Parts: sequence; C-alpha cells; structure tokens
Amino acid sequence: MFGVQAESTLVSFEANELKSVEMEETDGLALRAVIGGDWALRSDGPTRVTRTDRQPDGFCPSGRQNTIIFPGALRPPPLRTCDPSLAQVQASQLIAIGREIVHALTDIDRNASVHVDVQKSIERVTLRNTAGAEIDEDFGSLIVGVAVERVRGRDVLILGDESESLSLDDTYHQVVERLGRHLRMARRSARIRSGHMPVLFSPAGAAVLTLPSF
Repeated sequence: MFGVQAESTLVSFEANELKSVEMEETDGLALRAVIGGDWALRSDGPTRVTRTDRQPDGFCPSGRQNTIIFPGALRPPPLRTCDPSLAQVQASQLIAIGREIVHALTDIDRNASVHVDVQKSIERVTLRNTAGAEIDEDFGSLIVGVAVERVRGRDVLILGDESESLSLDDTYHQVVERLGRHLRMARRSARIRSGHMPVLFSPAGAAVLTLPSF
C-alpha cells in the first residue's frame, strides 16, 4: 500500500503587486498485489489487472512463475526532511515575505519590476506491505523564487534567483542581497568596443560550459 497526502500554498506577486494566492490539497492511495500470477493495481480509480501472458511493460518471460519478495521491517535513515513548524505557517505570512522582497528591491531601483513566488509544500508518504514494512515519511519545503526586470532605454536587465529551506527562516534574505547587489552594479551601464573581447564566467555561470551543444 502506498499513500500520499500533500498540501501546498503558493503566493505570487507580479509587477510589484500581489497577483494570486493558491491553496491545494491532494490525497492519494494505491494498492498493488500479486494474485495467482496476475498483477493487480487498485488506486482512487477503477481496479486494473494485467495478466502475465500479455507481457506488460517490464515483464520478461522466464519459463517459470516470477516470485516477488517484499522487504520486511525497515528503519529509515535519520534524515531531517521536514520541520513541523512549517505546517503552522499561514498564507498571510507568505504574503508578508513577498511584500518585503518587493519593497527591498524597489527601494534599490524604483524602475524594477519584481516577480515573486513563495510556496509552502508539505507531503506525507506512507508505505506498507504484507512482510511487515511500515514507513511514514514527512517532507516539507519553503521555496522563494524572485525575478527582476528593468528596462532603461535600450538597456534590458533580467535577474533571477531562488532559495529553498525546511522552515520559515531568513534564507530568502540571501536572495534579496544577491539581487540587490546586481541591481546596484547595474546602475551604471558599461560600454565596450566592437571586436573580440575576453569572456569571464562566474562560478555560478560556469555551469553553462558543461551543457551539450545542438
């Protein structure tokens, strides 16, 4: 048996103004079993049964009936994948983060058009089998994505950055600091002459060199 319960809240700002607040909840449950050599899958929809003589995807005939052995009781590794306090975070707090980011960046450059997405996501995954395995795992994240556009004459500046954390903390302040630093540097436009020029890549931009060419 495999189950998933999830909820998310997404707050979006566009062109410095609050655009939308979206809340979503999902609850899914699926049951898989082997019955007389047949595969059976039961989910929220109708039951589906796939017979072995039809050779479903991934089935390799071996001349004998396949035997499936489920793992027994398992102890998951001690990983911190969710902060319980995240469940208590309200949409109003996410809106406040978005407004804080917009104000901070427009204070640096009043011509900046700021787009912000603040999303809180919480998910619980449940796994059970007839061999005794029982696993419950919680996952949570707070993702803050920011994009900045500024048009000044024929000069178009586009910036973007993102942060992710397990709880409501000040990690997103690092995004504001990085974008603010770029906005300040972009106050003065550089001029170059035509011809071959040296190219420098920052550590973050150097990843472009590893992308395949088409």
